[in-house]
Amino acid sequence: MMTSLSRITKEEIIQDRDKTTTVVYNELDEFIETFLFIDFVYFDRAKAILDEIIENHGKEKEALPHNSELKFLGNEIEFTELVKALIEAKMIQGKNQKAIFEGLGNFLNVPKFDKTDKLRFIKKRSKEIAPFLNNLEDKLISWTLKKF
Repeated sequence: MMTSLSRITKEEIIQDRDKTTTVVYNELDEFIETFLFIDFVYFDRAKAILDEIIENHGKEKEALPHNSELKFLGNEIEFTELVKALIEAKMIQGKNQKAIFEGLGNFLNVPKFDKTDKLRFIKKRSKEIAPFLNNLEDKLISWTLKKF
């Protein structure tokens, strides 16, 4: 089977890692659409994990200088989902989206990452659009129902 990646020479891969990453993402999307069922229960989670492995392979995460002892314990997709929801709900204000991501990332000690890929991934979701936000809602509901 001839794929987009197999058409790229080894020299091109070495010289242009961004092009290679883009091709790998496209092939991953094509493979998933072709061979995996859309209704697979944890499809989005599995794809997020694969995306993160591909994106971070061979890269060291560079932490932003932090001014807080707070630390976000979720993954990059979850952080992106949370921040984008705040932006879209107009519940947070900043110079622009990039500044908001950087400011909250700095405040919560989130290492730098490519927000564009994470936003693209979230936008492509078809089954469960906001699993992290749904989980937060469930936790808040559970907390309100607890008897003290």
